[in-house]
Amino acid sequence: MSEEKELHRKQIYLTADLNRRLHAAASDRGESESCLVREALAEYLSAEERRRTPERDNPVLQMIGMFPGDESCREVSGRTEEVLNEAGRP
Repeated sequence: MSEEKELHRKQIYLTADLNRRLHAAASDRGESESCLVREALAEYLSAEERRRTPERDNPVLQMIGMFPGDESCREVSGRTEEVLNEAGRP
């Protein structure tokens, strides 16, 4: 777990399938279900924060165009959904 020591109790409702899968994953890893839920939620929230970071504040996106041959990256980044669909994304 992270450096935070204070935990806050939350109540959530899971489908039977999610409950079974969570129990199995926790058992396989030898960790508590709560630990897995905390890890998954932290990962999800981090991804959402990165997704919502404006381009001007994202250091990775700021590097586009800095290296020879990557000029097309910015053009493609504006068409993410279209490019993924063209690539046959399921």
